[in-house]
Amino acid sequence: MKVSIIIPIYNQKKFTKNCLESIFECGSKYEFEVIVVDNASTDGSREYLFEFATKVTTIYNKRNEGFAKACNQGSNIAKGEYLLFLNNDTVVTNNWLDILVKELDGNKRLAIVGPKLLYPDDTIQHAGIVFDEKKYPRHIYMREGKNAFHVNKKRRFQCLTAACFLVRADIFKAAGGFDEVYVNGLEDIDFCLKVKELGYGSLYCPSSVVYHYESMTEGRSNFDEMNYQIFFSRWYRKIRTDHKDYMSEDKMIGMGKYLDIWTSDRMTYEKFTLSFQKLVVIAKRDGYGRAVAKVWRKITLKISN
Repeated sequence: MKVSIIIPIYNQKKFTKNCLESIFECGSKYEFEVIVVDNASTDGSREYLFEFATKVTTIYNKRNEGFAKACNQGSNIAKGEYLLFLNNDTVVTNNWLDILVKELDGNKRLAIVGPKLLYPDDTIQHAGIVFDEKKYPRHIYMREGKNAFHVNKKRRFQCLTAACFLVRADIFKAAGGFDEVYVNGLEDIDFCLKVKELGYGSLYCPSSVVYHYESMTEGRSNFDEMNYQIFFSRWYRKIRTDHKDYMSEDKMIGMGKYLDIWTSDRMTYEKFTLSFQKLVVIAKRDGYGRAVAKVWRKITLKISN
C-alpha cells in the first residue's frame, strides 16, 4: 500500500460526504486506502459511513478523543508507506495526491509535503506556515489570490498544516506521532518541529490544490490558551523567527510597517490580512509605493480607534 488517507471527523456529515466523494472521484495512480476515525458523531455521520463500508475503514470512538488521538489511532492500523492526514472539511482536486507522493518519492530527506489550501472563494488558506516576532505560527499570505506569484513557489517551511499533509509513516512513528497533550490545536506544528529536529524537511507544493473550509469542528478553539502554554514551554527558545525571510525573498520586505502590524497581536493580524487584500488590488493600479501609503493610513486609523 502506498498511501493511507486518515480523516478524523466529529459531526459535519455534509463535509465528510463532500470530502470522501472528491477523493474517490479524483482517484490516484497510486494504491491508497481511506481510514475515517469518527469521534462519536451524533449527526448521522456513523450511519452515512456505512454506505462506504467496502471503500473505507472506519474506527468508531465512544467519545470525542480530539484530533491528535484520532489521527494516531488511524496511523496505528494504516498499511501505507505514506500517511496522508486530511480534515473532513476539505475537497480535493485532480492529481492532488499524485503530486505530493512524487515529491516524497524524489527526496529522501523530505518527511512532510503539503498542498496549497484554498478557501471556497479561491483565496489562500495555507501556503506555508511562518513564525512572527513573538514566535506565533502564522499562515503566510492568507486570503491572497490563488494566482499570486509568492503563493505558487515550491519551497520549504519549518511547518505545514495537518489539515492536509503527507508524511512518511516511519518518520511519523519515529517522531512519536501527534502529541495527544494538545487538544485540537498546535499538534501539527509541534509535530513538524519534532520532524525538523530529526533532520528532515517539510515542503510546500502549490501544484497540489485542496479546498478547505477551515475550523468547522465544534469547539475547535476552546483550548487555544492551554495549547499555546504547552507549545511555548517546549519550543519558544528553539523556534526560528522566519516571516521576514520569506517576505524578503518575495520582495515584500519593503512593507516594513505592515510587518510590525502583523506581529503586534493576533487580532491585529486578522485586520492586516483583510487590508492586504485591498493592498493587492490597489497595487495593480498604482504600484506598491502609493498602495502601501494608502492602505497603511487605513490600517492605522482602524487600529488607533
